[in-house]
Amino acid sequence: MKSYRAPRLASAILLAALPLFGCGNPLDGGSSPSGSYIRVESVDPRTLEPNIAESSNSITTVTMRNESAPNTPEGQWTNSYVTMSRYRVDFTGLNMSASIPSIDGGGQTVGIPPDESADMDVLVMDAATLEYIRSHYPTVGNGGSLTLRATITIWGEDAFKVTVQTEAQVTVVVNNTTPVTTAAP
Repeated sequence: MKSYRAPRLASAILLAALPLFGCGNPLDGGSSPSGSYIRVESVDPRTLEPNIAESSNSITTVTMRNESAPNTPEGQWTNSYVTMSRYRVDFTGLNMSASIPSIDGGGQTVGIPPDESADMDVLVMDAATLEYIRSHYPTVGNGGSLTLRATITIWGEDAFKVTVQTEAQVTVVVNNTTPVTTAAP
């Protein structure tokens, strides 16, 4: 009977330690879910129309609200201060098949206290992306336009170093609003 004592003891120790693996410590950047849910309240403007001939930046403002986890009892809160600090814009062609490189952004840090809102300016279309469109889609700006859905994903961390994110969408219509003049024969 004594030969089974060591395996039983080892099994008991492993079963007792099992809950400690993979849980993460939210105070040390663990993997526990955040009690803060970032909801997009508004995007202004919702439609951007960059002129491909001007190569200027197009920016939208995303207003986000820091809310407590769903089903939180009245009068209690689970959310903490959240710092949103980076974003990425991914494009999907709507009127034609298009493969446009994503825009990764950062630099602007926005703090959102619990149960409050804050704005973040997001660069949705820049000169480099317009140049890419000009070189890969020559009909855009020469009588044609390119309509894109820009999906903006914004990331940050709550007070416990847990990653939070939210997503917004805008429509981008790239064309040439400057009349094209041709030389008379």
